[in-house]
Amino acid sequence: MGSISLQCRIMSAQYLAKTAARRRFSGGDPTKATPPEGLQRIQAMFPGEEIFYVGDTVDDARSARSAGVRFIGVASALNPRAAVLGELLAAEGAIAVIDNINEMEPVVYA
Repeated sequence: MGSISLQCRIMSAQYLAKTAARRRFSGGDPTKATPPEGLQRIQAMFPGEEIFYVGDTVDDARSARSAGVRFIGVASALNPRAAVLGELLAAEGAIAVIDNINEMEPVVYA
């Protein structure tokens, strides 16, 4: 089970199609992080499922932490501030910080 910020949704769909992973994903308004309440509603819809929230902002990480959801941060090397962003995401509790969505599988299946 996963929840992905809208910015990562297209790349995620391509990744999932390629790997045939069977996961459910939900995104939100691209101008706002998914509030903890939205993540909690997703948890309630799928009790017992492991949920990961994949995002690329500190607000994404904070929303995941507030909802008690495992967070995977994305700090693309194409971002000139990737190193700083990666450190911030890790400091906010990311279980991993990856460069792109194609690096997600080893994290999810670890």
